[in-house]
Amino acid sequence: FGKTEYAELVHQALTLYQQGKYIESKEPWEEVLRQNSLFDYANKGLGQAYYKLEQYDEALTAFRLGGDKDGYSSAFWEVRNIYLKDKLFYIFILLILLWIAVKIIKRLNRKYGILRPIEDAIAAIKDITLVRELGFIAYVPKNPADAYYGIKNENKVSILSSTILYILFLVIYVINKYFSGFLFKRIAEGRFELLTDIIAVLGTFALAIISHYLISSIRDGEGKLRDIYCSLAYSLVPYIILKPIAIVLSHMLTYNEGFFITLINIIIYAAIAVLIIIMIKEIHDYPLKETFKNIGLTLFTMMIFVISGIIIVVLVNQVWDFV
Repeated sequence: FGKTEYAELVHQALTLYQQGKYIESKEPWEEVLRQNSLFDYANKGLGQAYYKLEQYDEALTAFRLGGDKDGYSSAFWEVRNIYLKDKLFYIFILLILLWIAVKIIKRLNRKYGILRPIEDAIAAIKDITLVRELGFIAYVPKNPADAYYGIKNENKVSILSSTILYILFLVIYVINKYFSGFLFKRIAEGRFELLTDIIAVLGTFALAIISHYLISSIRDGEGKLRDIYCSLAYSLVPYIILKPIAIVLSHMLTYNEGFFITLINIIIYAAIAVLIIIMIKEIHDYPLKETFKNIGLTLFTMMIFVISGIIIVVLVNQVWDFV
């Protein structure tokens, strides 16, 4: 029952680590990891040692392996600082050159029309029906009431364009969940649940559309099933436009600037909520009070469907086990 060499190493490294002697703990931690590469605490300790030695790239790797997000944030701050100090002058020069190039191209285009073929090609692409329908997402946030009137009465969009938006939402959701920056990812590294994600996202949309249609049908709503399907897709515009920005920022920011991502998320979900309220009001021609009643009943119906589904699954499993 004596201590093993491995246990002695762990205790030695932990003692040095707890005393704040991170640099001295580096060698014991390295030997611990040589014997057991899955020991997270050793990676955290090694990350602190690298951080004190100002070896920030190595510290990043160690902190990430150890799952230490606070340490990773501190090391990333230093790595980013060094990069900006080294590259800031060149970035500034590049931006000036780009600005000059844009000015020159605009002047040449006004004088000689050098961009006319490209502009004609873009205009032709915009004239394609599907592209025009997808481009309608730019109009929805500007004038949602008029946009939903156009969806309902003027066929401004189609089932195909709306389906593409649902798929785009799903793709962005998956990218956000699995490929956001390490500091802002909410799922463990290397873990994937794609089938569950697809069922959860598309199932939620299907359940919301069906429940809302059923409630609206018995409460004198004017909207058809197609109107609800298309309008809900275009209500997701804030997520489709702003979420990619949050994903990019998650690879560039530390915890100190994390409020930028929080602010973007608040704007996204608040905007979607407002658009859905306006959507229901416009496509069903409801007053505001009836709109909120409809939303409450839709959510209640969704809950009943979910509870019923769980009960059915449990009963079927029990029957299966019995048989």
